[in-house]
Amino acid sequence: MTNFHFDLSLSGLEVIQQIIRGKMALDLNIRDRFNFLEEYIELVTSGRKKTTIRFRRGMIDCPVDNVIPVFSTSNSAMERDKELGWARILSLRIIPLKDLNEVDALNDGFFSVNELRNALREIYGDINETEFVSVYEFDYFQHN
Repeated sequence: MTNFHFDLSLSGLEVIQQIIRGKMALDLNIRDRFNFLEEYIELVTSGRKKTTIRFRRGMIDCPVDNVIPVFSTSNSAMERDKELGWARILSLRIIPLKDLNEVDALNDGFFSVNELRNALREIYGDINETEFVSVYEFDYFQHN
């Protein structure tokens, strides 16, 4: 199974996208923003949540830039997303779900890897242990 870890301060996004396209038989989902459910906003803005894990079935999630906007969202179609600030993406790891560990859980604001996996399945539905997730390490900031 192939795993990738990219330091975005060292690698250009075009190079990363080319590597992923060349090594994996999956399309890219180019992410231009992070939407966080309201229940995770305090974790993001306080800095406790240092990573976010994203999944798109049959695709690899990859950023459009190393700085993207952060939005608060709800499950309600009646509420508009609210821009909160920005995420500076420090690194991107592409790994199978089964490779998530306790450190990943803590960095993502959870107390255990089981709690993290349950949350991912609640958000994304059933994810097979061999399907790839994108683990973004980021710094949250606001413009003054």
